[in-house]
Amino acid sequence: MKKILLFLFLIPFLSFGQKEKKVNKRKQAKSKAITNVIALKSGVLLVRLSEKKNTINAMKKVGKDKLAAKTEYKQRERNLAIVAAFSSNFDFCPVYFFFSDDSKYIRKKQLDSIVFLNEQLQHDSSITVNATTFFTAVLGVTEPDTTNYSKHTYFEKGEQSTTYYGAGEIAVSALIIKDDQIYQLGKPFPYYVREFKGLPFHRAIFRMVQKMNENLLAFYNKNN
Repeated sequence: MKKILLFLFLIPFLSFGQKEKKVNKRKQAKSKAITNVIALKSGVLLVRLSEKKNTINAMKKVGKDKLAAKTEYKQRERNLAIVAAFSSNFDFCPVYFFFSDDSKYIRKKQLDSIVFLNEQLQHDSSITVNATTFFTAVLGVTEPDTTNYSKHTYFEKGEQSTTYYGAGEIAVSALIIKDDQIYQLGKPFPYYVREFKGLPFHRAIFRMVQKMNENLLAFYNKNN
């Protein structure tokens, strides 16, 4: 009986502690988001483009040369649309483009090892990035928001992987901003814009980049 009474007595304190923990977590997430948006404003955004080399090479290996050529052409047109969208609709910070093969240099912060791309997707040695602060942007599928998840990190074959546990959101195709290790950021940072379904890609990416720019400016102006 005494144990039951003690438990009932402690319930309000336990509830208060849990609420305070959630409030502190939200405050920490907001503080981190503000720090990141200020850093991005004064830094640069590196946009990763895919060449689909593995897919194309696999097609060629089994004699599907026409399909390989078609896939390569479509991917090039897609990349050109991404570059054009950022060039015309994004002015929150300077933007540079690189192929996904150079992601290892991004994670090591060896930007001088990367030959960045011009607007025609050509490697251009005259393009130099001297910024010490940078973030990355990719077109892909969102991961669980790390601000609301517990995580377990493990290593396999030299690569770091992180698994998140908790109540989740549905993964969506989106334009996503990540950190300098190409890890997704978390809310309340406006780190992604959903893909506009039903539109031709060149129109969809223009709207996505435009929306991303607007979201970043609004969050920056509100919190700076």
